[in-house]
Amino acid sequence: MESIIDKHNLTRMDDVMSNFDHIIERDIEERLRKDDCYAGYPAYNFHGNVMFKNNKFVCEIKRYSSLVDIIEGDTLE
Repeated sequence: MESIIDKHNLTRMDDVMSNFDHIIERDIEERLRKDDCYAGYPAYNFHGNVMFKNNKFVCEIKRYSSLVDIIEGDTLE
């Protein structure tokens, strides 16, 4: 599995959400929809990077720096 988020050509935003408090930062969500950027999704047992691509939110999930999954959805919820 290969990364689809090109961090070198995208702006890094603050974290868009975490699994600690389950709160989505709506201002960052809107920036993801509009701009060429990505945001972090920190969690206890993984770390995700989220971007908006082809009208979907895409999240690359890594554990111990290894890409383990790529998920997508219409919303961040």
